[in-house]
Amino acid sequence: MKLFSIITAIAGVAVTALLVAWFGVSAVLHAIREVGIVGFAAICALHLGLIIPLGIAWKALLPDVALPWAVWARLVRDSVAEALPMSQMGGYVVGARALSLTGVPWSVAAASTIVDVTLEFFAQLPYTALGLALFVWLQPDTQLARTMLVGLMVAAVAAAAFTTVQYRGYRYLDRISGILGAGWAERGGAGAAVLHSRLTGIYRHRSGVLFSFALHFAC
Repeated sequence: MKLFSIITAIAGVAVTALLVAWFGVSAVLHAIREVGIVGFAAICALHLGLIIPLGIAWKALLPDVALPWAVWARLVRDSVAEALPMSQMGGYVVGARALSLTGVPWSVAAASTIVDVTLEFFAQLPYTALGLALFVWLQPDTQLARTMLVGLMVAAVAAAAFTTVQYRGYRYLDRISGILGAGWAERGGAGAAVLHSRLTGIYRHRSGVLFSFALHFAC
């Protein structure tokens, strides 16, 4: 996992450097100057305005966790995934780790992360469908609608498959717990059986799951 993190970090820095070189350093600096302090503050406020309800959505899966900790862990997750040269998976791992530092058992932090990501994925499906419907309404003669619809259907199948794995795929859950554990799972006892038990417990609270889904869709 450490080697993977190092490789990912190097790749992230390289991609960032290539993007800056591609668009030109002067163009990037010009864009930053155009945004200005006020614009930058507005962007930060908009992101924070989304992070808070997303943190609430995560907290809905964990009734015993204090809301500020859930929001903080979500902020850490997104910060690592988007601001640091790490993969999206790196954000999930560090976000779950941040939540575990607040006293949440690692198995619970890992399971709630998986469910939260799953619900966010499911919420994006109707959101994308609405966008596709609007696109077809504005461009009825477009040839892209069928391709986009196929892509949406594939995403729906992938979401259903991922959920099925959480319920029945012990072998895959063991791999997921190993990835999310990153060395902490062994100490926390978050193997496949424990992770499956935690996942089942979270999904059993239907009201929290539905509320979390609704928040993700709204965001």
